Amino acid sequence: VLPFLIPVILENLQTKNRERYMALIDTGCTKCLISSQAVVKLQASQYKLSKPMKFEQVDGSLLGGHPVEYVTDPLKLEIGCHWEEICFLVVPKMREDLILGLSWLDKWQPQIWWEQGFRKMRLPIGPYTESKNGNPETQVEDSQKLKGVGEQLKI
Repeated sequence: VLPFLIPVILENLQTKNRERYMALIDTGCTKCLISSQAVVKLQASQYKLSKPMKFEQVDGSLLGGHPVEYVTDPLKLEIGCHWEEICFLVVPKMREDLILGLSWLDKWQPQIWWEQGFRKMRLPIGPYTESKNGNPETQVEDSQKLKGVGEQLKI
């Protein structure tokens, strides 16, 4: 069985450096993670966590071999027409470039289905911010709202 990978673009908001990656959709991971190699390639700023976090794998070993000590400044994540600003926990020596975990899945609640042997995903179109109740809401003018009604992305 192949992993559930989707094509994404990450942009460093300070330098405007943009790179293409394959993001792993992982329901077994609680957070959104990025490899230290991708952070270097993007020249992304990062800051130290007040307390390191451990990500234990199924076999009991630590993901990346060490606790996570850093988090990125917000990066722009683009998936088709969907975009958002997101911070990633930086994992040293991670095989995947990016992991979108349960925190991301819970926030966006994408529709995921299987069709003729392929995994497919539908996401709302961005840009979005979180409303007071924690649900995503659009930031478009009222005159533009009708243009996006019913539009969704298929990957």
